[in-house]
Amino acid sequence: MVEHLHGDGWKILPQLTAQGRRFRAVVTDPPYSSGGLFRGDRNADPLDKYCIGTKDVKRDYLSFRGDNMDQRAWFRFSVEWMRDALALTEPGGVMLAFVDWRQLPTMADALQIAGWTWRGVIPWNKTAAVRPSRGYYRGQCEFILHGTNGSMGKDQDRVSEHYAEGFFTRPVRGVDKHHPAGKPVELMHDLLEILPPETSVLDPFAGSASTGVACELLKLPATLVEREDHWHAWGSIRTKAAREGKRLTFEQVQALLPGISPDEADELQPELFPRDA
Repeated sequence: MVEHLHGDGWKILPQLTAQGRRFRAVVTDPPYSSGGLFRGDRNADPLDKYCIGTKDVKRDYLSFRGDNMDQRAWFRFSVEWMRDALALTEPGGVMLAFVDWRQLPTMADALQIAGWTWRGVIPWNKTAAVRPSRGYYRGQCEFILHGTNGSMGKDQDRVSEHYAEGFFTRPVRGVDKHHPAGKPVELMHDLLEILPPETSVLDPFAGSASTGVACELLKLPATLVEREDHWHAWGSIRTKAAREGKRLTFEQVQALLPGISPDEADELQPELFPRDA
C-alpha cells in the first residue's frame, strides 16, 4: 500500500521522525537544479531545460518548482534532506538518489556529510534514443548515488537473496513517461528488488510516483511526499491504478486529473478504474 503525503519533503521528514516512523529504503529523484552552465540556464523552466522536442510536446507536461537553486543553496538543501532521511532509515537501510553528471560531485559530498556510508554510483544508460549532440558525445546517462545507514552486514547474513545489476540499461519510453524528469517504472522496479519483502520505502520527492507504482508491483509499503498539487494528485491516480493491476498511460491520467483536489487525491474512489475498462 502506497501512502501519499502532500507537502514539502524537507518539511515533512522531521515530522515523520517525530512520529517514530522508520523505513528500509529512501529512493528518490530530487530536483537537480542543473540543465546549464550559467545561472540563466538553471533559472529556466524545467520544461525548457529537460524536455527535448516540439513546443506541443512540452505543453503536454506539467512543470515543477525547486529546480533553480544555485550551487551552494542546492548543496545545503541536499545535505539537509539527506540528513533528515538518514534519521528515518533503519540501520543497514539503503538510500538511492538520482542525479545528473553536473551535480554528481556535489551530491556525493552531500551524501557523506549528511552521515550516509557511501557505497558507489550506479550508471543508468537511457540508450541512444535520447539527447543527441552533433559532433560530440550523446548525454544518455544519468546516475544513482547509493549509500547505507552504516554497515549492511555480511553478504550471507542479508535477508534478500537478489543479486542486482550495477549498471542499468532501461529506455525512456514516451508511453510511460508521465513527468518531464520522470524515471521508467521498470528501472525503479529493478532497483527496488534488493529489498526484503514487506519492507517500507520513502520517496521525499515523488513527482509522478514511478517509485510508488514500482512499490505497488513489488508489494512494498511506501510513503511518497510531493508538494505540487497536480503531481500529488497524478501520483495518487497512478498508484491507485497499479494497486488494481492497471498501468495507465500519460493520456489516461491526464483525462482523470481535472476535478481531483489535493484533499481527494488520497481517497480516490474505485469507480475511477472500472475493471472492465
